[in-house]
Amino acid sequence: MPQINGLSFMFIYMVFFLCYMYYFAMGGDVLGKKGS
Repeated sequence: MPQINGLSFMFIYMVFFLCYMYYFAMGGDVLGKKGS
């Protein structure tokens, strides 16, 4: 798969971003849960 650095990277980055936004929206602090 010579095109693994194209769509794969974009897909992984998008999933990571969605997970980050979801976790942040739930009220969890990624920097160390310094909030409620």
